[in-house]
Amino acid sequence: MIRRLTIRRFKRFRDETFEFPGHVVFAGPNNCGKTTVLQAIAAWGLALNRWKELNDFQRHGGGYTRAPIARQAFHAVPLRAFDLLWIDREHGRGAIEIEIESTKGWKVAIELLADSSEQVYVRPGKAAEPAVVREAELRTVYVPAMTGLGVAEPVYQRPKLDQLLGQGKPGDVLRNLLVEAVEPRELCVLLGRPRILADVQERARLSQSLGILSHTDILQALDAPGVLYIEDYTDIAILREFARVLGHPIHDRLAARLFWKKVVASPRAGATGIQSKDHYEALQLVRD
Repeated sequence: MIRRLTIRRFKRFRDETFEFPGHVVFAGPNNCGKTTVLQAIAAWGLALNRWKELNDFQRHGGGYTRAPIARQAFHAVPLRAFDLLWIDREHGRGAIEIEIESTKGWKVAIELLADSSEQVYVRPGKAAEPAVVREAELRTVYVPAMTGLGVAEPVYQRPKLDQLLGQGKPGDVLRNLLVEAVEPRELCVLLGRPRILADVQERARLSQSLGILSHTDILQALDAPGVLYIEDYTDIAILREFARVLGHPIHDRLAARLFWKKVVASPRAGATGIQSKDHYEALQLVRD
């Protein structure tokens, strides 16, 4: 885990240090730097992993060898030009430095050096010993805000996942990220009261449910006492009239706002229909 993070000349931060006593939640108004902190951590991880591909852990002339990263491969921060990465767009007026101190005891700064609007060079800061740089490792996945989930999602491997995240398309790879998680305890479901997933089976259910449930389904399921599966909405009118004639107490429920779905619902024209059984099982993650 991260104990301390120092950011210099990165986006809005000239020189700031953040202390992390444990798990933290960033809170604050828009444009105060919450996202920038997360992007800095992701950039540190991306840069270190790219530099380690050189397999050269020795200093040369007092510093480490530089490794290039193209803008298209810099998935930690999607941007149209690298000068936007520097505070006040001071591209070329000093390296960006992102230093992370781990609870394991190591501390490594990563430098981002300007080259052009399409490429930067990265390397560890010279203060870190080669053995420390070799040991340093931090698994980071930064998922930017999303507008929606893809209807279907094939299985992607790491280079493709990073590319899509860099294009600002987390909704296209969210199921892959869920499946990639090492342990279910790494996943927290924020529906009603937050809770950690119980096991691998529940993680698989969550991944599948993302392709079944809509935002409206989730909101209705949180408040509704149940869900009614019917052939079409005209069935509700028929059932309501039967209940009225028979004086059945279910009439009031049918007359109120009702959570209903078709027995076989089609998410879009030409798509495979979602069976009521699959839809109901997906809802259990909301109601459990």
